[in-house]
Amino acid sequence: MTAPATVATTGPTGTTGATDIAGPTSTTDMVDVDQFLALAQDWLTDNNEGAPPDYGAICPPDMIDRALAWQRLLFAEGWAGIDWPVAYGGRGLTPEHRAAWVRACAMAGVPPFLNMVGTVLAGGSTLLFGTDEQKDEHLRAIVSAEHTWC
Repeated sequence: MTAPATVATTGPTGTTGATDIAGPTSTTDMVDVDQFLALAQDWLTDNNEGAPPDYGAICPPDMIDRALAWQRLLFAEGWAGIDWPVAYGGRGLTPEHRAAWVRACAMAGVPPFLNMVGTVLAGGSTLLFGTDEQKDEHLRAIVSAEHTWC
């Protein structure tokens, strides 16, 4: 098992800080998936009080304010965009790390992100097929909840 990397991260307001759960600085700095899952579970135990209950793929209208606040907290604390590139507001980890996050959220009964449409469909498609301008315009805004999709 490897120790987590400590790297500079950028929060939703452009501020920077260091965290022990941020993405890798190289492939040898990658945090172990099991360790990541344990960190996620601990964080969720300590921080899920204001989270909406897990609502599935699309946030119901009556929960949107709580869900937006939750997504903003996830982003500010480094739990959004787990496998998205750091340049676009993510952590630069692997799909296995994202799966561990989704699992931890399911066990805690909270949503892993604001909505599936924005994060998975629009964000994922933009990551794969978007131009650099589209990525710059949309990805950080999606993961930070600055823009919501559906």
